[in-house]
Amino acid sequence: MMNIINRIRIIKRKSIIEWINYFSKKRSFKLPKDMHKKRVFLFLTPTHTNLGDQAIAIAELIYLKKKLPEYQVIEVPDINTVKGIKLIKKVIESDDIVMIHGGGNLGVLYPTAEKRRRLIVQMFEHNKIITFPQSAYFSDDKDSQAELIKSRSIYSDNKNFVLVARETLTKKFLEENFPKNKLLFTPDIVFFLNARLQLEEYKRSGILLALRKDKERSLSSNFIDNLVNRLKRDFHITYSDTVIHENIEINSMNRDTYFINKIHEFSKHQLVITDRLHGMLFSLLTKTPCIVFNNNNGKVKYTYYNWLKEVNYIKLMKTGDIDLILANINQLLKIKPISKKFDTDFYELTKYLKE
Repeated sequence: MMNIINRIRIIKRKSIIEWINYFSKKRSFKLPKDMHKKRVFLFLTPTHTNLGDQAIAIAELIYLKKKLPEYQVIEVPDINTVKGIKLIKKVIESDDIVMIHGGGNLGVLYPTAEKRRRLIVQMFEHNKIITFPQSAYFSDDKDSQAELIKSRSIYSDNKNFVLVARETLTKKFLEENFPKNKLLFTPDIVFFLNARLQLEEYKRSGILLALRKDKERSLSSNFIDNLVNRLKRDFHITYSDTVIHENIEINSMNRDTYFINKIHEFSKHQLVITDRLHGMLFSLLTKTPCIVFNNNNGKVKYTYYNWLKEVNYIKLMKTGDIDLILANINQLLKIKPISKKFDTDFYELTKYLKE
């Protein structure tokens, strides 16, 4: 197997098209034979095992079908980006809309997604082209700033490309670094699912831990161990994640099943402790009391303060005082969850799509 050093060397020698082709597995992809007059082409829907991203894809499709019922929605998976572009370039009309999957992949944390997005923005200059709500991250180091310059150049050259921020940290960053692009502000699209899911009622038991193990993690192992040891005195602990750590592909054929299974898992617990943005949102969807900690780039904290601080069963906490955390857990377990719809928070995006 090619080691990571050799992979990096190959990447550095490749042009953007070659780079995308290198990471795009050769999978069959065809456009529907019965295409309508008006189409939305939704690019970069995920085939990986992050169920937060899969939930975003589900919410995007539901949102588009509800808000643009006269449009046919055609999904282009991330691994089919290049082939999708080639086929769609042949048939796209002026009234068609290009949408790009949202999430937290705008920037250098997930370079494959950023390079694919650049390519899409370059290829569709004459249509509305909008990214679903995103969090952005470019660090201050030399390589990251070089990537920011590339993205700024490509995105700014396409006056039809609209950015959508899902929290104020990203909103401020995009305002400062992409002033030539129209910018909208809405919650993560998964908020659109709230109060829309018909969930089974389960007898709840124990605490679900859904904690990061990747580069966005900010919690120390020592803190987690100390917290878990205290919790085990009074609660049964279940370890989980919003990422499936198996070598599988999740796509339009099976994503609903994986998503619903994870939602059911959240629904069966008395409380969730997480540092994942979509761990927090799955708690929202299932009315499961939740203690949430920030991740390393601030997207969790800002999402909470922008959209969730008034929700009575979700609480953002710092890691310093375990006794205080335990006290808040006991308070949350006594609360009757009161949920809400977030439809009006998507007004900017809906209005622009309908213009």
